[in-house]
Amino acid sequence: MKADALRRHKGELMKMVPIPVWLDDATAALVEETVSLLIKRHADILLAVILFGSIARHEERPPDDACPSDVDLLAIFDTTDRLVRPYREDIFATIIDACALHLDAPREVNVLLSDRTMQTWDSMFLDNLARDGMLLYARGSLPNPLAARQSFQGVLDKPGH
Repeated sequence: MKADALRRHKGELMKMVPIPVWLDDATAALVEETVSLLIKRHADILLAVILFGSIARHEERPPDDACPSDVDLLAIFDTTDRLVRPYREDIFATIIDACALHLDAPREVNVLLSDRTMQTWDSMFLDNLARDGMLLYARGSLPNPLAARQSFQGVLDKPGH
C-alpha cells in the first residue's frame, strides 16, 4: 500500500491509499499489515478502514515522548450488529496476528470496530472523522452516516480518479 492501488472485488471498486509519510517506518509497517490482513481475511465483510485522531491530523506526539500518540483506526464491517459479534473473534485474531509481526513498532495501533449503520456513534465524532480522517481502504460506497459527511483525505470519488 505504498502507492494508491485500485482493485475490484466482486465487481465493486476498492481503493487503498498510502499510510501517511510522517509515520515512522515500523509503525507504518504495522498499520499496513493490519489493513492488509483485514482485507485479506475479511474482504467479504470489510467496507472501510479509516485512520483518525492525532496521527491523521499530523498533530501526534513523537514516539520517544513519555506518552507517544497511538494510531487510531476505524474498521467498518457489513453487518447491522453494532458490536460486530458474528465476526468479532476472527477480526481480533487478525489484529493480534498483525501486531505479532511488528513488535518493534514504537506506537500502539488501536482498531475500533463498527457496523455499517453507525447508529451508536456520536455525531461530533462522525463529523471529526469525516473532516480529519484518512480513508486507507474502501470497498463500494461508505455507510450513509459517513457518505453524507464525505470529505475524507484519500477518498475515491469516481473510478479512474
